[in-house]
Amino acid sequence: MTFKWDFGDGSTSTDPNPTHTYNTAGTFQASMVVLDEWFLQATQPVTVMAIGNPPRVKITQPVDNYRFGNGEVVATSAQVSDDVDPANKLTYAWEARLVHNNHFHPDTGMGATPLWAFQFSSFTPLDDRTSYELYLTVTNTHGLSATDMIRVRAGYIDFPNGPPQPKITVNGPLTGSAPLTIEVSGKDTYDPDTDFCHLLWDWGDGSPTNTDLTTRHTFGAPGSYTITLTATDAFAAKGTATANVVVTAPTASVPYITPAGGLKYGDVQCTMATLTATGQIRYTLDGSTPNQQSILYSGPFTIKDQGQATVIKAITFAPDIANSAVSTATFRFGELPVDNLQGYWSLDSLAGGVATDCSGFGNDAVASAGATSPRPTTGRVGGAAMFDGQMGLQAGNDSSLGCDGGQLTIGLFFQLSDLGVKTDMRMVSKKAYPGSPVGYELYINPSVNTITLASAGPVLCSAQKLKLDKNWHHLAVKVSSECVIYLDGVDVTTSKPVSPSQCGFASLVIGSAGDGSLGFQGALDEVYVYSVALALPQIQLMSKGTGRRANRPPIVRLGLARTVQVGDFIRLVPRVSADCPSTSPKYSYKWTQSGGPVAVPVITPYNQSLTRYTVLSHPGDYEFTLAVSNGVTDPGTDTITLTAVRRFAASPVLSPPAGFFPAGQAVVVSMSSPDPGAVFKYTMDGSSAANASAIYRGPIRITSNTRFRAIANAGPGIDESPETDVTYLFADTQDGLLLYYTFDQMAGGKVSDASKLNNDGVVVGSPTIKPGVFGNAISLEKIDQWVDAGTKPSAVSGSVSILLWFKTSDTTTDNPAKLVSVKNKWNDANGYQIEYNAGQKRLTAVAGADSMGLALVDLAANQWHHVAVIIHGTDCQIIIDGIDATTNKFIKQVNANAGQTTLIGSNGHTTADTGDSGALDILALTNGSHIQVGVRSHPQPCRTHGNSQTVTAHTRTQPGFVWFDSTSQISSSSTLDRKCFARRVSEGPDSLLA
Repeated sequence: MTFKWDFGDGSTSTDPNPTHTYNTAGTFQASMVVLDEWFLQATQPVTVMAIGNPPRVKITQPVDNYRFGNGEVVATSAQVSDDVDPANKLTYAWEARLVHNNHFHPDTGMGATPLWAFQFSSFTPLDDRTSYELYLTVTNTHGLSATDMIRVRAGYIDFPNGPPQPKITVNGPLTGSAPLTIEVSGKDTYDPDTDFCHLLWDWGDGSPTNTDLTTRHTFGAPGSYTITLTATDAFAAKGTATANVVVTAPTASVPYITPAGGLKYGDVQCTMATLTATGQIRYTLDGSTPNQQSILYSGPFTIKDQGQATVIKAITFAPDIANSAVSTATFRFGELPVDNLQGYWSLDSLAGGVATDCSGFGNDAVASAGATSPRPTTGRVGGAAMFDGQMGLQAGNDSSLGCDGGQLTIGLFFQLSDLGVKTDMRMVSKKAYPGSPVGYELYINPSVNTITLASAGPVLCSAQKLKLDKNWHHLAVKVSSECVIYLDGVDVTTSKPVSPSQCGFASLVIGSAGDGSLGFQGALDEVYVYSVALALPQIQLMSKGTGRRANRPPIVRLGLARTVQVGDFIRLVPRVSADCPSTSPKYSYKWTQSGGPVAVPVITPYNQSLTRYTVLSHPGDYEFTLAVSNGVTDPGTDTITLTAVRRFAASPVLSPPAGFFPAGQAVVVSMSSPDPGAVFKYTMDGSSAANASAIYRGPIRITSNTRFRAIANAGPGIDESPETDVTYLFADTQDGLLLYYTFDQMAGGKVSDASKLNNDGVVVGSPTIKPGVFGNAISLEKIDQWVDAGTKPSAVSGSVSILLWFKTSDTTTDNPAKLVSVKNKWNDANGYQIEYNAGQKRLTAVAGADSMGLALVDLAANQWHHVAVIIHGTDCQIIIDGIDATTNKFIKQVNANAGQTTLIGSNGHTTADTGDSGALDILALTNGSHIQVGVRSHPQPCRTHGNSQTVTAHTRTQPGFVWFDSTSQISSSSTLDRKCFARRVSEGPDSLLA
């Protein structure tokens, strides 16, 4: 739609919602026409009356600051005029406000005539803390009004009146280039007599004053100015405060150089820009400071890759303003990257049989176990190492020289000494042993002219039909989404059959590994290993032999950011690359510390102290930067961030771990801590532990459901520990219990069911008996070992609870170990299964074929852990050692029936799955998400989230139990407030299982 407004005074508008000002008084006929896309229109007129200016009013009697007497009657008068109405048509409103100390009393007196007589109260204290404010508001017949005010005060008793004491609060700097905007506030001004104060700002530059409490002002011209704040109280006493402002001449914007420098390969096109419209950019290419005779920037230009650094410096020059600061961009050419460099052995020197690692990681190479050290010889670049097939160098360790997401680059120079060798000769490898399923090895076969990179047997890539000779050549292999082999900077790959694999946990070997396989025969030089796949220009630079680390800035390694505790003694020991060759002068070091409560960075001058010692006394992030100078090149730098956090005592550890115990069994709970001398405070009634709680003095014996909450104090300077909150539960026969195995009775190849439901289990595969949490436990270490509990315990509908003690003997296998399986086959759409994958560190509850609840947890091997899995509808909760560890709670609703077999320790359906790889003790299965938390004689309701339903806990005839039947009390779409429920149904403990 389109709009057209006619305002009746010759003005129009096409805005939907315009604003218009009438410059003369009168009545105007305005109208609006609306036209739609079909050219249909509607018109709406409106009459507008422009009514002119408000009245003008000035109180003439009494005069401002008049002193009155106690009970005095004062006649008031005023001068009033209006452009429209005569005086007798105007409306008058007088108001008197009594002001006493720092407050006032409104509506002390009112008048509605042009002349008004007002009597000052005879009860008013006649001191200088008392005054009246008289207001007159005049309104004309068009509703326009104006107000004037005077102040009068008591005149017979004159108490001393102190002047106000203003204070200027500045938000931001008082110095800067024009135009400079400053924000100031008088919020901290005060009056010693607690009087009202009026503020007045004078900017000192001739501009209008300001009376706001907080205000801003812009100084447009350079110069020195004084801001004056004057505070005036109700009795005309004044006080002043000042702030000095220095405004410098405006400065041109610094030039922006794009790109901003860095390590480059090949020619680079540069552009420059400035925000100063009248500015000209002048620059140099030799690192000198530009002047007005330097090169004038007129458009993009090219920096040539000449194998050395180019330093651009640029300044913006503009008329009538100061020159900009210098912008600098350093482009480094002819250097290999430092980032992701894992190892670099120049092999220039083999003094003492050691090849120095120049990467800064300290992975020096020594003779491989079972092999001898190579001999020094003349290399492609400097010195090299000569290998005879049985010589080898071993560098790093299992955790070093790794890959980044499966990416890898190996680069080296080689010179064959025998072209007739008919066996693969190992050049570089990283395998724990021959045939290892992880790792890689790079080898060459001169008789068939092939180079191959292999991993765990399969070939990653190979180059065939090469023309190998006895000259020096450069070989590079990179692995990412594909594997590529470069010979002298040219891609010679002929086969890329498989994707890359892991780098493996093993030392890196150059030449022979000393394991009987044939190592390289010939000379090797300049060996690089990167944890990423380098780009082709970087590999081509490497192949020229000019990108080596000699005469480059030192490589500095401070490690990854980490968290430390306040008050800890910190020792930073950096790694700095060795010069290769060692021709540079002695290193010197400069440390810079910033962050935390320190406003100004702490900088040490260059000296011989490499190691940094410090104590961080306050929480916060601290940055430490080390600059290392070799006296020849630019310094090498690295920065590490340390996050200091308050030191807390270690939380109390309760033993045995909380979990599920047989009824009638006494459990003796003890508390410990790694902090020597720690004092424990605890509760057993569900309330939070505090300093006023009971002090732990020795083991505590319990026989019923108990929730422990405990804290630890470890002495001065150490904060109270986080709270340990665990619950010990005791089981007994109750409605819904499907089976209860203690594994204490296993005579005749059977496991007795202590639930008295006669769901005894049949032992399969001859598992062994071992000591358990209490009494015996069953050890199921093999896939063909399990307990068959038959079909009766599988009769569940919608909700089920599985509680057991588990001790794993495996920490690495990436395969799910079955603890409990209620399925007819592994991918059965019905039933459920509880699994633990030691390799992936996760415990899962699988319902149907693939729906699972999940807990990411690393169970320590050979230690008992209590596992509780509670499935209620589509909600799954996994509790490990009494603590909720659930990562994913959503699960398919369990659908099982009496035709499915319950197996303990394996699913017994396929050899592709494993058993539980450990031991089990005290296993209970219940039909429904039953809660066992104690007894309350009178059930009380709990709200569910999002509706008004209630859940009621019922006591059963057996002592020690409260149960909750979810299917009859609450719909499956509701979310039960579990902690509320536990609080209401127990005498104190708030069960984590609730």
